Amino acid sequence: VHRLVAFGTKRRAMAATAMNDHSSRSHAVFIMKLQSLDGTRPAEGEQEDRTELHSRINLIDLAGAERQSKVCTSGTLMKQGCAINKGLSALALVIKELSERQGRSGSSAKSSGTSGIPFRASKLTWLLKDSLAGNSKTHMLANISPACESISETMSTLRFAASVKTIKTVATQNRCTRDELVSSLRQELEALRARMAASAEPAKQQVQLLEREQLLAELTADYKVQIDHAKLMQGARDAVLKELALSTDGIQTAFGMDSETPYLLNMATCSSLAGCLLYYVPQNQQRTIGSAPDNSICLSGLGIAEHLCVIENKDNKTLTIRKCSEDGRIVLNGSLLEPGTTRKLQNGHRLCLGRALVLRVSLPSAQSARVLHHAKTDLLLQNLEDEGAVV
Repeated sequence: VHRLVAFGTKRRAMAATAMNDHSSRSHAVFIMKLQSLDGTRPAEGEQEDRTELHSRINLIDLAGAERQSKVCTSGTLMKQGCAINKGLSALALVIKELSERQGRSGSSAKSSGTSGIPFRASKLTWLLKDSLAGNSKTHMLANISPACESISETMSTLRFAASVKTIKTVATQNRCTRDELVSSLRQELEALRARMAASAEPAKQQVQLLEREQLLAELTADYKVQIDHAKLMQGARDAVLKELALSTDGIQTAFGMDSETPYLLNMATCSSLAGCLLYYVPQNQQRTIGSAPDNSICLSGLGIAEHLCVIENKDNKTLTIRKCSEDGRIVLNGSLLEPGTTRKLQNGHRLCLGRALVLRVSLPSAQSARVLHHAKTDLLLQNLEDEGAVV
C-alpha cells in the first residue's frame, strides 16, 4: 500500500499558480479492494465453498476549482484548470440530482434509484458512482480558505458541502459463496443477451453486458493468474520510478548498500515531495551528473549540462564535487561554482543543480546524520534567498 501511495505521489502533476505554489493539476484517486474468506480452507482439488466478503475503499483527493482571473495561468496549465473545473461541475450536478431525488422520496440514495443520473458525464463521477449512490458509507471533507479575496470560493464550497449532507447512503453486508455469485452473474448475462437480441436498441444493454462480463472474468480468474498480473503491474510501476530516482524505503537491503554510504536527498517546497528521491555515492567511486545518457545520474531541466559535475567518495567521510562543464549551473550553499572548481561537501550542505533541483548532502558517518529518514522540516525549501540571488 505504501509503495502504491508513493508511486501515485511521485507521478501526480503539480505546478505553481498565482494562488498556490504547489497546485494540484489533477484529481487523485486511490482504490483499495479487500477480500475476506470465511470458513475452512479446502484441500487441493476440492471445491471452494467458503463465504466471501468483498469491499472497496475509494480515497479521492479533489483538486480545487480555479478561476482564470485569479490563478493567471496560460497554455497547458489553463487547459488543466478547465479539465479540473469540468470534472467538479459534473460532480456538483450529480450531487444536486441525487439530493433533489432523495429529498422527494425520503429514502436512501440506493433505494431512490439512479436512473437518469449523469454519472457518465466524467470519469470522476463514474468512479464515484458506488460511493455516492451505492452500497457504501461515504464521508467528504471540504477545505476552505480564510482569505477575504477567496470569499466567493468559500461560499461555493460551503453550499456544495450542504448539498452533500442531504445524501444518505446505507452500507449493508452481502454474504455469498463464489459459486453462487458466478452462477448468478452467468444467469444475468444470458438474460441480458436475450434482451439485446430482442431489443431494437441493443446499445443500451451493451454497457451493462460489458460490466458483468468484466466482473465474471475477475471472479473466475485463477489465483496464480491474479498474482502474476499484480507482479506485472508492479514491474511496470518500478520501470516508471527508475526515471524518478529511488525511494529511501528498503533501499539499503534492495541494493546492498552499506549503512555508512553517503547519499543525496531531494528538497522541495511541498512536504509530500521532499525526501522522495535518493542518490547514493558508493565508496571509492565517482558519480557523474548531467543530461547525457552515459552519466551515473541522469538529470534533465534548465541549467543541467550534458556533463555537469563529478562527485567523488573517497572514504565514506569525504565527498568532493567538481564542475566539469562551462555550461550549466551549480550552487553550493549560496555560492556559485566555477568550471573546474573542486569543493568539499559536508553533511547538511545544500546543492542546487540547474534551476530546479535542490539536493541535501547526507553523510551517515557524521553524528547528526545517523538516521536515514530525515525530518520533513529539514528537507523543505525555505529561506533560500542566497541561492535565489545567485545568477
